[in-house]
Amino acid sequence: MGNQAQAVLDTVHESFAHGAARTSLIGGIIMAAGTLIVLAVLPGRRKAGADGHAEPRTAPEERAGV
Repeated sequence: MGNQAQAVLDTVHESFAHGAARTSLIGGIIMAAGTLIVLAVLPGRRKAGADGHAEPRTAPEERAGV
């Protein structure tokens, strides 16, 4: 009975390790895809002016001089 228990224990250990590795791989792929989506969707930095600082955002009416 000891050999059978050891065989079951080895199988359970191997199954757990395989499942954890696959889950980590899938999680990494999902995180990478999420990162790419965020980079594509979120607005980028504004182009820096001559002094190296980004121009502050202003409301359209402020730009028009209203």
